Amino acid sequence: MPPTTRSRAATATNSRAKKPATDPPPAPAPTTTHSTRASTAKRLLPPSRNRPPKPPTKKTAAKKTAIVDYEYGDLNTPDEIRLLTVLPGEFHDDIVLRISHERLVLPEPQPPLMSMSQLQETVPPGWEVDQTRDGRFLFLGPDEKSDSWKHPDPDFDSSRYIPQIHNDGPKYEALSYTWEDWPDGGNNTPELVHIQTCVTSTRRHSCNMSCLTRLSATSNLATALRHLRADHRRTLPLWIDAISINQASISERNTQVRRMTDIFHLAHRVIVWLGPSTHDSRKALDTLSHLGQHFMNSRNYHCLRSHDAPGQLHWDQMTRLPYDDSTWAAVDNLLTRPWFKRVWVVQEIQLASDALVYCGGDTIPSNWLWQANYFIWWNNHRPLPGSIFDMVADFGVRTAGVRASMDTMRQTSQRECTDPRDLVYGMMGIYPAGLRALIVPDYGKQVWEVYRDLVLGHLSFVQRLEIFRWFGSQRNREDQSGWPSWVPDIHKPPAFHTRMFAAGYSRSEPTGCDSGDLCLLPAKGVQCATVTSIIDLSVRAHSGFPAIAEAVRDQVLRDDQNTVYYVTGESYLDVYAKTMSVGRLIERLPGVLCPSLETWTRRLSPLGLCAPRIGYQSPEQSALTDSDWERFERQRLNEIKAIPAFFETEEGYVGLGPTATRPGDLIAVLLGCVAPMVLRLQAQTNTYTVVGQAYCHGLHDGTALLGPLPHPWNVQVFRDCAGRETIFRFHNPETGEVSDEDPRLDPLPEGWERITRDRTENDPEVFQCFRNKSTDSEETITYDPRMSPEALRARGVDIRTFSLV
Repeated sequence: MPPTTRSRAATATNSRAKKPATDPPPAPAPTTTHSTRASTAKRLLPPSRNRPPKPPTKKTAAKKTAIVDYEYGDLNTPDEIRLLTVLPGEFHDDIVLRISHERLVLPEPQPPLMSMSQLQETVPPGWEVDQTRDGRFLFLGPDEKSDSWKHPDPDFDSSRYIPQIHNDGPKYEALSYTWEDWPDGGNNTPELVHIQTCVTSTRRHSCNMSCLTRLSATSNLATALRHLRADHRRTLPLWIDAISINQASISERNTQVRRMTDIFHLAHRVIVWLGPSTHDSRKALDTLSHLGQHFMNSRNYHCLRSHDAPGQLHWDQMTRLPYDDSTWAAVDNLLTRPWFKRVWVVQEIQLASDALVYCGGDTIPSNWLWQANYFIWWNNHRPLPGSIFDMVADFGVRTAGVRASMDTMRQTSQRECTDPRDLVYGMMGIYPAGLRALIVPDYGKQVWEVYRDLVLGHLSFVQRLEIFRWFGSQRNREDQSGWPSWVPDIHKPPAFHTRMFAAGYSRSEPTGCDSGDLCLLPAKGVQCATVTSIIDLSVRAHSGFPAIAEAVRDQVLRDDQNTVYYVTGESYLDVYAKTMSVGRLIERLPGVLCPSLETWTRRLSPLGLCAPRIGYQSPEQSALTDSDWERFERQRLNEIKAIPAFFETEEGYVGLGPTATRPGDLIAVLLGCVAPMVLRLQAQTNTYTVVGQAYCHGLHDGTALLGPLPHPWNVQVFRDCAGRETIFRFHNPETGEVSDEDPRLDPLPEGWERITRDRTENDPEVFQCFRNKSTDSEETITYDPRMSPEALRARGVDIRTFSLV
């Protein structure tokens, strides 16, 4: 969904705009000097130095044979790390490193920073507080000239909103790169790196051969070290995982993985190595640098002109960016480099206090790169697929404190790593501290055991089955033999972002695995329906809604859609339309660019998927443009591809389920699970396998647990402070009232009160906060106490336990 444009953002109607949106600024002139901060990509080396190193002569090869392999010394204490000093040398000289053991000193814990809403209460009238997606607060004054990174009250303590890092430990830089060699068909032969084991001199060629040992490094790492050695502005030692961690020691790897959070967070700077420069990489960096200096993006999905930008560009969302095809090809080539796809690099960047990106000898501040990426994604006329920018977008967001842990884990989807265990361990640095404490890295475990530990740890941490969002059509047990069905393959993306609110504000019981059986998970919930028939839409969804209509209308749709009513009391016409939208209509998501039920029904009518409404006269004009419709339908088709089994049930429900859905499968609503789940009974053991999540109209908004909402109430979905659609409120269209209080529930038990606060990293995706004032500790919970398993049973709800295997 494209973000909204704040009034001070670059728009044609902005009274402060220096240029109208119809007159875009010219493309930046070619850069002739790269020495100042306002310049674009900085050049450190002549192009000739991007060549691979010269092959060794026979004489030097003979000398190398006398050098023995480096033997790691043990890290004496758990807080020790190895730092690397790159000794001077010419570009093509052998790489010589000195390794030192240093104690990583953790700073004293700091009080939590103020939230954006708390900070808003402290500014004078007419001021607005916004927060960039990299976590900085921006104070927006009555006029644009007063915008500032500083609080308008000069006496206000900045430590309350700006992180204060007091690091008494060693000063170093951490390298973020890919282990794999650069896939350009060039010299990818591993290279020997020399380790100086006795200190003689730091001058080139001055160390005795007896003082050198050797380690093997990938060609990509060796090339990075050569470029960093040539950058004489750098003076600090490096931390590089492939060398700083003894990769042959599983115990050390297990220990050091848990230190990654501190290592990258406490680094003076993170160095990002994208790979060597190419014929168009500088053009890409120049373009991204130019855009990145002028725009910022905020958590409120605004795109703002940077108040300290060097120019006066005012481009809005509809302006065509003035770049030719060769420039966009260069940007595409840069943003699709392997580094952007790796798992480990996400936490390495999000933990960094500062980062500098290297591409060969060119550099760009990381925040310029992320801001430019977001601005291009935000523009309606970008010539490149949005998926390119989606992959890069994760780097520009600080997840700590504002995102749900499930949303953080989602960033592993479709990323790459050498060891699949790293899909968990490579992201632990940005998991909430409470979740990290429940997961102990162990590279000796099988992959499914590591993923199982994540499921159980997350269930215990948030008391929800949110991780079941990963189940969809991607389920393939052929390559997952021996896995419990409730353990997802987290490398594959979640099936779809459901807005069903199936279990309301209930919670799961974090009971773990029963009877010591680590493959069995008990889950409480309600059995709702049994599948009777299936239509597979997986192939037709690739061809669009006309192909879906052809498959569905003859077998399922009926001529009396307007007069025969669904189990919820709605007409079949409305139900099929809502199902084909996967619940994304304006009545449910106010303020979001999507069609109304009436408009969507008219859109489907010519396909024969929905009959025209009785009494329909002249339609109102749709507010959606052709491009809006194209985007909406593409997104809905992608969701249908994830759950393409159109099913009917014995009880009269219809919906969409995973490809593997079969007649006889059960539809259940599990406590703490936002979507209905398709389960399959294993009669011999009275256990159930998880088939996947489903969209089933009539099992939304807690109906399976609390019954239907009283007329005329419905549920509306809103975005939280992280921009995710996770806030569900109850709406009365007759009075206009929007309430957090569910009209089906009795008043809160004595001593309980509802409290309102911003999301924290410890919260589930879907939550409300309640406090028990009658306890000494004033217990606070993130689920409705009236929807606990005990309370639901007291209401007569048939809560049963499904043993998942």
